[in-house]
Amino acid sequence: MTDTAPATIDYGRDVRSRRRLLRRAAIGLILCVIIAAAWRFAPPVWSQFELCRLQARMMRFTPPAADTVALTTYPVECDRLFAAGGTHALVDVQYIGSGGPYSEKIAGFVPTIADPLYGPDVWGIIERPRGATLSHHEMQGAPLGPSPTLFLHARRAPGRAPRRLVHVTAMLYRDNMPLADTRADVSGYWEGFEQQQRAIGETEVPWIRLSLVSRVLQPAFWRPGSRWTRVEPATTGHSGEIPMPAHVYAAADGRLSLEPVPLRIRAGVADPADDARFTLDYDVAGAAGVIEGRLNANDSVTWTILSGPLRPWPPQRNFWGVIP
Repeated sequence: MTDTAPATIDYGRDVRSRRRLLRRAAIGLILCVIIAAAWRFAPPVWSQFELCRLQARMMRFTPPAADTVALTTYPVECDRLFAAGGTHALVDVQYIGSGGPYSEKIAGFVPTIADPLYGPDVWGIIERPRGATLSHHEMQGAPLGPSPTLFLHARRAPGRAPRRLVHVTAMLYRDNMPLADTRADVSGYWEGFEQQQRAIGETEVPWIRLSLVSRVLQPAFWRPGSRWTRVEPATTGHSGEIPMPAHVYAAADGRLSLEPVPLRIRAGVADPADDARFTLDYDVAGAAGVIEGRLNANDSVTWTILSGPLRPWPPQRNFWGVIP
């Protein structure tokens, strides 16, 4: 009789197999959780990443060239800038009080990087969308856009103030100025013009008012849903209000009238030696000057005309100082 070795059962193989299955199931479950989390959270995280990256570009924005024109009323220059292809748009002059808008040939700088800052939650008014064109007036077909950007960069007030994104735009209003206040802004035969106006009982003169509108923004954070928000206080001062210069000329009928003097403002420059300061270079019919902007600790901006022929809008009892 031959002895046969008893069969052995490999329990270890079954245990290892079950462990492999459990590991695979755990890995699959973890992958499912990761995929579900990515499906839920990746889009807002990516969107916030893109927003913060755009914001970083805004906070270190520099114009395309050192002499970039931010605002100009020189007709030939306007035509050249309109034809440049999207860098400049026609600036509308708005009536204040009564009446409707009308258009002069005024070109303003409209960089695409600033477009997100014109949302109703930041800007406060409804601007024309980029790509629109004027449908009336002799400038029909000219490109329209949001208010021109004079300055866009990060600034910081003195002390331990946080960094802010400062966006300065230009808005032009049709206003009235008392006749006695116009002399400083008029070249030519002002005395004759004053006598003519008083002879017909006019004590005010229609005038175009340039408003330097600053919006100071708290930057967005990396947390999804965080957005830049306006933080500047409400202001009623006239430091950013400037009368457009004019010249007296004799019309064909001998009547004295006012015509605008060409004005050019170049894109603002951040002062590398002073975190709170920036400047706007300008010229009026060739006479150069500088306007200074300074960010204050309360997030307001103080404007000072350092040199040149421009001056602040004179104080008035009835001042249409509505800034959106």
